[in-house]
Order: sequence, then structure tokens, then C-alpha cells
Amino acid sequence: MKIVALVGSLRKDSYNKQLAYTIQERFANKFDLEILDLGVLPPYNQDEELNPADSVLEFKQKVKEADGVIIITPEYNLVDSRSLKKCT
Repeated sequence: MKIVALVGSLRKDSYNKQLAYTIQERFANKFDLEILDLGVLPPYNQDEELNPADSVLEFKQKVKEADGVIIITPEYNLVDSRSLKKCT
């Protein structure tokens, strides 16, 4: 089974990223987890929606092909992170 993880923090030593790697390691015998890098996505621009960047197309394809998605994100004042918002 193929699962992708979206980590809502771009910080190198993020606790959320550490959790994603722990899940990847702990459940390696149950499913294949690919942690997608939200840092490669450009800021959302509705004018480019019909002709998105290659990084956006690749990101969407990986999510579409996955059997499941795990979203791990920090929460700031009851709101998810900006980096996660740009991929929705």
C-alpha cells in the first residue's frame, strides 16, 4: 500500500517532520510512506491554475496515485500552517 505524508512545517528540525519519519520507519513493513516536500511548491496563484508548474503537477500526481494521505501539521491559534494551505 502506498501512502503519502504532507508535513505542514518547512522547518528542518520540525517535530511534525520527525513524527512523519517515525511513522515511515515504524510502519515500513505495513505500507510504503513517501513524505512529500511542500517547500518545492510555489505560492498559490489562481492565474496559473490552468498551467501549473511542474512541481505542482508532480505533487498532485503523487497524491492522486496514493492509497492514502497522512496530514501532519502544526497548529497556530487554531489554524493550520501556511505551507499546508498552499497545497490545498
